[in-house]
Amino acid sequence: MKLAQRYEILNDKSRGRDRFPQATDQVESLLFNLQYAYEDIMQFEWLDYPGGILDFRNTADEAREELIKSVKESSVLMVCIDGSDFCGNNIRSKINKVRRSSGNINRFFSEYMKNSDWLPPIAFVVTKYDLCCHDTNEEEIKDVI
Repeated sequence: MKLAQRYEILNDKSRGRDRFPQATDQVESLLFNLQYAYEDIMQFEWLDYPGGILDFRNTADEAREELIKSVKESSVLMVCIDGSDFCGNNIRSKINKVRRSSGNINRFFSEYMKNSDWLPPIAFVVTKYDLCCHDTNEEEIKDVI
């Protein structure tokens, strides 16, 4: 029900940019049931966290340690990329925007791999695709990522 309510808000274009949720400021665990034809296929946990947790200068942060533990226990990671990074006509500009916005996660994975020998598969998800759908296509997104 919560998810359906959030979808309704996202689809209400009269709200403008206010229809998008605020940035995450704390770790939140959400439990989902994946269904097909109204039958449960599997259950999964989505760990949403503030981006600042990825900064290794906060090494003593309890939330950060929880994130590292979650990565180690995950079967897949979903990395969300803001669709606004794909706006415009210049692919070099898009690459630079994605590179800037993904700096913390790239550093996080680099440091994480120094202390670990395994990283789950990673799926990249372009959020707010409606912002860039006229400026990009699937092949260009693959090239940028």
